[in-house]
Amino acid sequence: MKRRTFLLSTGVLSAGAAGLLGAPAHGAPVTPPRQPMAAPGVPSPVVASRTDLVAVAATVAGISLSGTLQDDRWGSPHWEHAVSFFDLQSRPTGVYAVHDQTHLYLAARITDHAATVTRVSFLIRQPDRAYRSVTATARSTTPTPSFNWGGVSTSVEAESAVTPGEDETIVEISIALADLGISDPVGVQLGLNVVVDHEEQTASASSTAPIRTSDNMYQGGGATATSEVVNQDRVATVVLGSLAPMRGTTPVELGTGEGLTLTYLSYTRKQVAFGSALLVDGDAVTLDWREPGGDWASVAADVQVAARSRIRSFTATFEHPRPVAFGQYELRITLTNSTRDADQVIIATFDRDALIAAGDALPAHQPQPPRGTGTVAAAPPSPTVAALLDLIPERTGFTFCGVPDAAHLHPQNLYDWTVDDPDHITAKSTGTVYPNADYPEDRELAVTNRLGEQVSYPYHEDADGKRYFLSGHVWFRKREHVYANLPDIAETDPLGAARILHRFAEVYQGWVPTNEYPWLSRPVEPGSVPRNYWWGGVWTRWSVSDLRPVGLLAQTMQKVEQTNALDVLSEEVGTDVRELLVQQTLLPSVAYRASFNRRYHNMDYPTYRGLVQLGWALGDASWMHEVAEWAQEYMARGYLFDGFWRETTISYHQQSTNGMEIVANEIAGWTDPEGYESPRTGFHFEDVDLRAQMPALGAASRVAKVLVYPDGHYFPLADTWASSTTKDPEPSAPVFYGAAGVARLARGETQSYLEYTPKYGHNHNDQLGLAMFAEGQELFPDVGYTHTRFRRHTTSTLGHNTVTVDSSDLDSGGEHGGSIEIFDASDAACQVTRASFGTAYPQTSVYQRENWLIQHPGEEDHGYLLDFFRVRGGERHEYVLAGDANHDAEMATEATLTAYGQYLLPEGVTVTEPETENDYGDAEGHYYGYIYVRSVKRAELAEGEYVVDLTTTTEDGQAGAGARIFGSAGGSAELFLGISPSMRATRLNGTSADTNDEAEKYWLPRLVVRREGADLASDFVTAIEPTPADGQARIERIERLDNDGPEGTLAARVVHLDGTIDVVISTPDSDATVTAGGVTLTGKLGFARITSSGTKLHLVGGTKLTAAGAELVGEGPVTGTVTGTTRTNNGDATNAVVTDQTVPDWVAGHTLVVTRPDGKTHPYLIAGVTATDQGSAIELVDTDPGFVVDGESSELVYFPATKWSGATTFRVENAATS
Repeated sequence: MKRRTFLLSTGVLSAGAAGLLGAPAHGAPVTPPRQPMAAPGVPSPVVASRTDLVAVAATVAGISLSGTLQDDRWGSPHWEHAVSFFDLQSRPTGVYAVHDQTHLYLAARITDHAATVTRVSFLIRQPDRAYRSVTATARSTTPTPSFNWGGVSTSVEAESAVTPGEDETIVEISIALADLGISDPVGVQLGLNVVVDHEEQTASASSTAPIRTSDNMYQGGGATATSEVVNQDRVATVVLGSLAPMRGTTPVELGTGEGLTLTYLSYTRKQVAFGSALLVDGDAVTLDWREPGGDWASVAADVQVAARSRIRSFTATFEHPRPVAFGQYELRITLTNSTRDADQVIIATFDRDALIAAGDALPAHQPQPPRGTGTVAAAPPSPTVAALLDLIPERTGFTFCGVPDAAHLHPQNLYDWTVDDPDHITAKSTGTVYPNADYPEDRELAVTNRLGEQVSYPYHEDADGKRYFLSGHVWFRKREHVYANLPDIAETDPLGAARILHRFAEVYQGWVPTNEYPWLSRPVEPGSVPRNYWWGGVWTRWSVSDLRPVGLLAQTMQKVEQTNALDVLSEEVGTDVRELLVQQTLLPSVAYRASFNRRYHNMDYPTYRGLVQLGWALGDASWMHEVAEWAQEYMARGYLFDGFWRETTISYHQQSTNGMEIVANEIAGWTDPEGYESPRTGFHFEDVDLRAQMPALGAASRVAKVLVYPDGHYFPLADTWASSTTKDPEPSAPVFYGAAGVARLARGETQSYLEYTPKYGHNHNDQLGLAMFAEGQELFPDVGYTHTRFRRHTTSTLGHNTVTVDSSDLDSGGEHGGSIEIFDASDAACQVTRASFGTAYPQTSVYQRENWLIQHPGEEDHGYLLDFFRVRGGERHEYVLAGDANHDAEMATEATLTAYGQYLLPEGVTVTEPETENDYGDAEGHYYGYIYVRSVKRAELAEGEYVVDLTTTTEDGQAGAGARIFGSAGGSAELFLGISPSMRATRLNGTSADTNDEAEKYWLPRLVVRREGADLASDFVTAIEPTPADGQARIERIERLDNDGPEGTLAARVVHLDGTIDVVISTPDSDATVTAGGVTLTGKLGFARITSSGTKLHLVGGTKLTAAGAELVGEGPVTGTVTGTTRTNNGDATNAVVTDQTVPDWVAGHTLVVTRPDGKTHPYLIAGVTATDQGSAIELVDTDPGFVVDGESSELVYFPATKWSGATTFRVENAATS
């Protein structure tokens, strides 16, 4: 930093002192500013800031908690007022902090809505910047909330005393300093935020340090209240005992910053000014800046001081780092002087929202709404417009509504509505017209809207307590109808469109927010939020889409404003319609949506599309920059490095990616007004093209064209709708998505999928799940998505083609998914992939699956799948395969079967069936997954060997494709055959058929092979041979072969009816030499096909393979250490992994597997190798490496932004064929 000298008379701008804060300001509480908005009307470019968010906790003798604050040692409150979430209105709440040598004592006295206080949470930032939390309960409520503070925070043990009262509620807590990592307390600085929550529908949450964003995700049984605190560093500062001296023994005091103002000059340039009687000649003035989560950094400044009587005024213009982080910032002004008795520190606290709002107030940054010169004449509304006006409801409605005479149905998409009978709805299932006298809406929920009016929502309640908001659903359908017709009106009738806009603006003033969730919908008291309900909205049923119709209104307004229609209508109705529409409707609607947490969710795009539409309509560049910033963050925070959306489901991937495409299309071509520099991004936009700024969007756009079956349907991974199709699929070929955890082997129209996906939302417990499409059918499916009562079956581990351990689903530690080890498709006739999922179960040391897709001799389109599944640990292993879900199908075996029971459960267990998609069902403590395997028969397998035939019948009653399954469990086992829900109606007909009554009609066959024993080790060897409807099986049998390899080595012989013999050897180690069935392998994988005409060999990850007199020699794998990466998304010429070693050219076309120190792998297809001065750059095919390397540290630049230290290595398995 350049240093200069400034005269106070001889003041010097000096270097900052890291860590120094200050003492509390105990004057009158600062009235917090209203929520700034990036919109017209902000009076001046002054940044809303506070100088009172620092306190010194006195050192006292230990306090005995009483819940009364009667002990004098508590002293006066450091803060007398909290502020409400988002709009930052003052709320009387006293906060106290003192300490002794061993404990920190905190207290809150709440007099704002004291009688409804439920919980008081104390968030503490430790000196190491880790966050701890304590929540004290004043009143118990149902549901019981859980709190998420927007980042990692761990609870800390505390003693508490709570006194709830009508006029005041008091909470006192005591925390051992040792639990906060503090041994010597004096001078230690802590962060503190005290959050007060109230009973539902009574009062908004409040906090000591301002909290902008929060929400309440209530969906029955519990409610998760999330607030962005930790990730935005939103805390006040508490110093224990006293401030540490900056120089020698000179004490430090906190200055008040009398009249401090912080003024926005430019994106990185501000001016701070205040008056202080404490300024003296010779003061050295230092300015330091701190961003959320960061350390103090000195900033360069020009300082001026002027004297008027005793009060001197201080002004400093300074440059600071780019304020890109969301959250709370601080500016520290330090005054030091050798003649002072004490040095002075002033700390101004503000947030990024305030910086942006101040910048938006600059004259050059004011919106420039586009206006046209067209004219319309005054005229009454047309019949069409008049009819639409009559439909606009005065109350928000509900989309979820059950059918009273079919209460078992999931309450979604159950009614027909027509404009010809707009006040009624007709149940699709029963034909009953509602509302009607048989099911009267004789109950109500009433709330008070923003106008002070009581608003009633009538409903019918049945004997089970289910509520049916029948009229509310009518209102919802009416409103949606008007939305749908508004664009046409805007094109043809500007004055009519203006009337509809005006009517929406009128009724909006009395609308209230909702919470909408199946069977839990209700109106919300506006005065009780924020926290707003995430499952709810004002303009729509869901907060994430609330700006969809707002954007539609904005687009309509933009068209209307090409004429004088708003002025004509304003004169007619005697109201400034434009002001009502913009200032009292559109802008408050944006503010409502801005109160929610940033989630980078799969349904973000309606919000940002709406902002773009508002930006165009109102000529407001600020919203365009907010959208551009979101788009960049969305790609980094929402997508994995291979271009897959973090929720590894194709349906939600498409929803996210298509939404991004829509937003990119909407914003394309925007240019900022001359002189505009965004206070959000610091940039000026000319002819915006988001796609050019986000090359990763191209990879994301390909996913749904690649992961499709030959019939065009999506591979129904996790919560993917199996009915969905793509119009332009890419040719079926072997492929893997290394970050998403999907590997596909493919030849012709045969595909097999291996899933090792991470679990970042909308996931299933499908670890190492298998799916197979062959002979024109999805013979072994992943069932996919449903909202019926069978949902928990479809997400369970037993509901997938994998191995269930100890009658339980995937462990929560499996969040980050499995790791691919091998992927080789260099020989189309013999492809192989291997993946492990080491975190699937804590009791397993090995959980690994290996699939071989092998072509039949002389056949291009037919073959078989060889499946090796290794499991070590646990006491019960269950290998599962489910047959065709889209056709009538059966499984049969020649093994002796006996009836086992109605369920896959011991005799006598009472089963409670699930009723909704959130219900697991109950089996008296047994694994719920067993409920969904019905009509069960059992066979004893003394040697673990079995053969099962799958047969199918097509829609016209003809025989369909099938499969023969040859299995070897490697020891005694049990075989169970049963049926499970297939979700056929949903899979074939889409969401309209995703109902409980349809789901109960269709079932698929399922086999379960069970092994039991202490510290169990299982190697399931299975061959699956698909057979065409008019064809025969080609395989006679499979045999498990003895071998002399290391533990974990598997070998199998597949004997064909024509005499062909295939031998496959699989080892865990490329250095092993193994002999089995007359074949010898030195390496990881070997395949030998022995026929009368010769021997075919295929070697992977090894140096030699011999069989029947033939020999194949390989180069062996290439290994090394990763020293760096290059990324085209970062402006580099290529995507490459860099090493200091020389890598041979033959690796092109092979799979590079990068391994992190924690064992997690990143696979990539290699395009080629380029020599560098230090070694080699291994260039990748159409994939961003996704991580960067800085010495011994590395970091993912996409979700989940993992960081690691230590050596990152790589391996390329060689492959050879003869």
